[in-house]
Amino acid sequence: MAAVILAGDHRIVPYRVEHGWPLHFLTRQQWGYEDLSFRSIELPGLNRWRLTDRVHAFDGVNLAIDVSLAVFSLAGLALLLEWRRRAGSFWQISLRQMAVLTLAVAGFCAWWGSLHRQARREAASLSALDDLLAHAIVGDGISNTLTQSQYEVQWQSQGDWFLELVWDEKTKPRWFAEVVALKLTVEQDTADEALALVGRLSSLEELSVEVYGGSRRLSDESVRTIAGLRRLRELTINRLGGNWDMSVVGLNDEQIAHLARLADLRRLDVSKNHITDVGLDQLHGLKRLELLEISNNQTTDEGVDRLQQAIPGIMVLDD
Repeated sequence: MAAVILAGDHRIVPYRVEHGWPLHFLTRQQWGYEDLSFRSIELPGLNRWRLTDRVHAFDGVNLAIDVSLAVFSLAGLALLLEWRRRAGSFWQISLRQMAVLTLAVAGFCAWWGSLHRQARREAASLSALDDLLAHAIVGDGISNTLTQSQYEVQWQSQGDWFLELVWDEKTKPRWFAEVVALKLTVEQDTADEALALVGRLSSLEELSVEVYGGSRRLSDESVRTIAGLRRLRELTINRLGGNWDMSVVGLNDEQIAHLARLADLRRLDVSKNHITDVGLDQLHGLKRLELLEISNNQTTDEGVDRLQQAIPGIMVLDD
């Protein structure tokens, strides 16, 4: 398809459907336009119940866990009924039956314990990020615009709907929650240290990094840290403010090569950087990429055409 230019009165938004409980094993997504009044345009063609339609992410491990929990629940109920039929009571069981039941409960507790430990590690990383950003410089250093280092985070709790029967989104416990999305606005001098902490959030699926101030680009180590977040489906890296020399402060072609390791990436926004056709050529291996935003770079129509030949159906937003 030809390159798409983002109109001034619209923006691209995803419509997403998730399947599975207690863990999401399948996410399906379709991109569409939304006008500036934030009224979503109808998105025909994404059938809520057709599981093979526009697959965004599939996790076979989560599917196996969901199926196993369902099977174990039914098997446990059947065993209880059988015990009652044979013994006349739920409490009269043999040592062998007690051992099997103990192993099943221990396995379940170990699984949930691992989720709890992961949640605590991520909470500790976010706490360290809070402390770091609290001392960051306010303002971009080149204009009167006031920009403050901050982040917004989205959690996904295991068994979300069950928790929401008792708690709302703000008070819902984070015992078994994963950080799945993070939007980070950070001053250049603290960006590398902040991204080192973000790299510990291994469950991230969506990451947005907006950098302001300073006089240099993100380090190669920071870009490699981002590329190590293998569950990423959506990634944004760009610079806030204007009048910057992007050849000095923007991502370059060599750094884009690191991001090409994110094989599951569906959306990539590297607007306002210093990427050329050489950098675009590095992305040809991202066969699952659906949307690429490259406004305010050094790319040409020829480079975009080569990318669209390598990844059929990709939507490219350029200026």
